Amino acid sequence: MSHETSPARWIGIALWARRRDFLLAVSCLVGSALLYLFIPGWASALVNNVLPSGDMGGLMRHMITGLAIFAAATLMTFGRIYLMTRLSFSLTSDVRLELYGRTLETETRRLAPFANGDLLSRLSNDLTLFQESLRGIIASFLPSVALALGFAGAMIWYSPALFLLVIVIISPLVLVTSYFGRVIHADARSAQAHVALLIGRFQEALNGAREIRAFGQALPMTRRFKAQNEAALSALLRVERIAGFHPIAVALASGLGIGLTVLASAWMIANGYVSLDVLIAFLVSAGLLYSPLQEASHSFGRLLQFSAVYERLAEIARLPDEPSGSKSLAPHEITGRISFRNLHFSHPSSGFALLDLNFTIEPRTCVAIVGPSGAGKSTLLDLVLGFLNPDHGEIHIDGQPLSSLDIASWRQAVGFVCQEPMLFEGSIRENLLLGAPDANEDAMLAAAKAAHVHEFVAQLPGGYDTRLETRGANLSVGQRQRIAIARALIRDPRVLLFDEPTSALDAESELLVRDAIRSAAVGRTVIMVAHRMTTIKDADRILVLSAGQIVEDGSLDALIAQDGHYARLHRSDETNRAAARS
Repeated sequence: MSHETSPARWIGIALWARRRDFLLAVSCLVGSALLYLFIPGWASALVNNVLPSGDMGGLMRHMITGLAIFAAATLMTFGRIYLMTRLSFSLTSDVRLELYGRTLETETRRLAPFANGDLLSRLSNDLTLFQESLRGIIASFLPSVALALGFAGAMIWYSPALFLLVIVIISPLVLVTSYFGRVIHADARSAQAHVALLIGRFQEALNGAREIRAFGQALPMTRRFKAQNEAALSALLRVERIAGFHPIAVALASGLGIGLTVLASAWMIANGYVSLDVLIAFLVSAGLLYSPLQEASHSFGRLLQFSAVYERLAEIARLPDEPSGSKSLAPHEITGRISFRNLHFSHPSSGFALLDLNFTIEPRTCVAIVGPSGAGKSTLLDLVLGFLNPDHGEIHIDGQPLSSLDIASWRQAVGFVCQEPMLFEGSIRENLLLGAPDANEDAMLAAAKAAHVHEFVAQLPGGYDTRLETRGANLSVGQRQRIAIARALIRDPRVLLFDEPTSALDAESELLVRDAIRSAAVGRTVIMVAHRMTTIKDADRILVLSAGQIVEDGSLDALIAQDGHYARLHRSDETNRAAARS
């Protein structure tokens, strides 16, 4: 799936990739169509030969033959519908997997244009509509068109003159279908945008429920959501109203066409232009044509809806892989020297920029990065991890450009602990082994003890097999942070990155986490972003970042003596901590 591939071409490519199942379904379609095509001849013979003969035994045999033909055609139709439906579900499953992987494999800032609610809507609601629409196209629209063409061919076979008459009569259907098609496509895309906005509001409310209640905004937020909900409902109902009226309009036009055809046929019989048996066969063929024509008309709305949804999903599918070099390094080959050379990076939408960074972090040293909020501290860590890529300049790892390294092999040598660590559904053991699933029990326990995890896990009834609630909600913030540190240590990384590891902790938890960090830092290169000055007091070197630039660089004592940016941050932090204790 890509933005450059049209929906029709994608369907063709997808069906060819599963051609065995598709050809089996087509075989059922062809078989049922051929059997149905016997029915006009059967009806013609009934009127022309069997009924006039008065032979009741022959009539019985003729009726049984017709019933057998119809039953066999019906069974093949069931097989075709089931196989086509299974095919559409399988293709949707493939797309779901592709989009899931794409969101994890693309560069982080590529997802920035998609608001959280919009992205979630595309991966849930849009995919549901994608599946329903694809099913309508593969299981209904395409077979119906094929059957309609077959029955139309039978009509031409029996009477080209009558067929031309029918074409003239029903030609207004083309105009009706074209009009509805344009309207449905535009309205379907608008409706999906409305639904995406609603999902975003739901997510916002769930994440900010406490703030909403604390500031007394529940009623205003509900009113705002109500207005957006009504707009979404109106958009959805408009799509359904137009899509629902489309087949009715087609049915009315078709019924009028059939009535006019019968009148014209009666005139042609009266004037000797066509015989009764030919007319019967033609009308039976027309009757067989009506059902697939009606189904194709009804499914046409799905085709247009599919086109609108496909465009939204293709915007995700065409996101490129994150940049990566080809050179792989074994973790033990990395010493941990990290150099920033003339590095520039910017977020154009916000105006934020890192400007001409030039510094080197020596192996097995602990470097702290401090500065006001928005200075670019966390962005530096994202650049080191390869989540973001510089606009100009380079990051060098042991003298080699990071851009030349295989990004996955580099990350194997790095342990990362963020401000709000993500714990996943599963046991504590599974979360600890997330980055090193092959680690043995001894390695896991050693990391857990070093990070002060073992002491609280040992008190849990299930121990390391205790199941975690969503995002680890049955643990304290400090316990989750220590699990995150242990998870990073199990990999035995050469480089450790900490992003505000103690910002949300109480004093007791902070002491435990600081001790865990101190143990983890031994023999490793450590980069630590922090607001709390107590967290970085063991750092060998401190970089002060302000407005995207390094404004101070030195040891803790040297920077305090300098009485500049860091000294002000240090005094402010001490004042805040004193106020919190009082």
